[in-house]
Amino acid sequence: MNGENEELNKNDLRVIRGGALEKVKRRRKFIEAWSTDTRLMGVIVVYLHWLISEPQMKGGEEASLHQYFYVETTEDGIEAYNGIYGDDPDTLEEMEAMMLRGLGASKVPLSMNEAFFLIKKFAGLGEPGASSMPGADEEYGFIINSEVSLSSERERRLYDKICGGRPEDPNEIINYFLMRYFAKDWYPVRMMAGYEVPEGLAPEEFGPGTLCLNSILKEDGSGEGSDGNYVVESVVEGERNYLIAICEINLAAGQVARFEVLSTITITDTEAAMKLARPEYVTVYEIAGHAPNVEDWLEEEYISALQTETEGGMLYVKFKKDNSHVKKELYRLNDDVDEIVYVTIEDQLVVGSYSLEGIRRLEYKVALVSPIAKQLIETGRYEFREPVLYDYTLGYGEDFLTYIEDFLGYETGLPGDPEK
Repeated sequence: MNGENEELNKNDLRVIRGGALEKVKRRRKFIEAWSTDTRLMGVIVVYLHWLISEPQMKGGEEASLHQYFYVETTEDGIEAYNGIYGDDPDTLEEMEAMMLRGLGASKVPLSMNEAFFLIKKFAGLGEPGASSMPGADEEYGFIINSEVSLSSERERRLYDKICGGRPEDPNEIINYFLMRYFAKDWYPVRMMAGYEVPEGLAPEEFGPGTLCLNSILKEDGSGEGSDGNYVVESVVEGERNYLIAICEINLAAGQVARFEVLSTITITDTEAAMKLARPEYVTVYEIAGHAPNVEDWLEEEYISALQTETEGGMLYVKFKKDNSHVKKELYRLNDDVDEIVYVTIEDQLVVGSYSLEGIRRLEYKVALVSPIAKQLIETGRYEFREPVLYDYTLGYGEDFLTYIEDFLGYETGLPGDPEK
């Protein structure tokens, strides 16, 4: 639609109460819908596209409405909603990139009924009127108020679809199972098990938790192939404390055939930090010349990254394209992080990775082949025994070397080049 008079202005729309209500009711034509296949991660994005016509619009013209729902599948429900009128490709691309940040997702097509079913199912979570029903309710209230249901078989097929199919790798089954179990997300727990898993097994006093670390060990001689008994040590973060849980899981035919929590123990934040410690590689650059050039490039290069503005600068976290880290015997929550980039208000560019290969790739990208390479002056390379970069980004943007000396207690900078 072109021209000021032809734009769909929602503020000009009126609903006349009483007998004329149906006469001014907007008409919607369903075009398409999709969801991400990230149900087992506890988050999905649901998208719907409509053609909308209003009695006030001249000539019966129609306008596109693109709806994006960010859904947290345990406590929060619909965590964010964005509706876009019109078909501007740049606007839609930017919105989709923002909504899908960090999910490592593929998109799977949905029918209108399937999309409605998912929205209604998760809109009931959380406190009514709060995070479960954020903003612009008038744009999707018709979905919440619709009458829609799926048979148990169709619901199971929908579940498989938004999980990207059923996990087959034994480590993937165990990691996803415990991820959802400790989050008290019971539907996928039951779907991955060959029996009704009692909800009461999760510690009542702990509440929903986040699986930070899983170490999986298969018992020798317990079964052929992926079948058999596995002992798993988990580190779980709750709202108030951390927990270590030792569990035994028996897999048979790609399902959890038996599950038992052998022991649990609450640990301190310091003990958890020791359990979760891992190397982090950091390279620091001074920005010469016009700093906004660097900021503009970062904004464009990391449009699909998780972006966080802090007191001291802008943080970009780029995630890997898939969730293959869930297939590892040693699962770490942040193993899906690919690149960490932080530009400070003091004109420093600090980049980080959890692997030596990753930091080398990031250095090459930023300081050798990027358009901002000539503006960057390397001032140091560091290898830490545990992550420090995220805590640094919470500060006020001071010099990185000053931070590690004054706040972390290093008497001198760390060695300039990690060992190869």
